[in-house]
Amino acid sequence: MKILIKLDSCFYNDKQNQYCYDNMIELEWDLPFLPRQNDLFDCDSIIDDKMPEFDIGLSWNVDYINYKKINGKITPILWLVGE
Repeated sequence: MKILIKLDSCFYNDKQNQYCYDNMIELEWDLPFLPRQNDLFDCDSIIDDKMPEFDIGLSWNVDYINYKKINGKITPILWLVGE
């Protein structure tokens, strides 16, 4: 299944956070479950080369999950917070 990821961090400036909001990261998710709220999410190994160039190697956790119908399919959107 495809999932979308939105990154947000107080260590990013407003322009960087807006870029992450406008350009969600799309991943193919092969696990039969999604992470839960407050789970740690290893962006460096899971997202890898799709991370923004301005990322400074933060630790990420799942803030919440939203679901949206995109092109006729329900797609999970994970909102991650970097600290």
